[in-house]
Amino acid sequence: MERFGLPFAETQAGKGAIVSEHSLNLGGLGVTGGLAANRLAPQADLIIGVGTRPDRLYHRFQIAVFT
Repeated sequence: MERFGLPFAETQAGKGAIVSEHSLNLGGLGVTGGLAANRLAPQADLIIGVGTRPDRLYHRFQIAVFT
């Protein structure tokens, strides 16, 4: 992320994986997330999930939830 200047967001389960004060950290994503990450997520061309679990939460993903 640093090498390419890619911003990132985190979920509740992923908090602490990267220092929260990191300059590229947009904050939390999702229902418990913050405004910056939730506004930028729907505009992303690509979202890479690291350490995610493909369960029912992702199967019913709707952009409207984040706007």
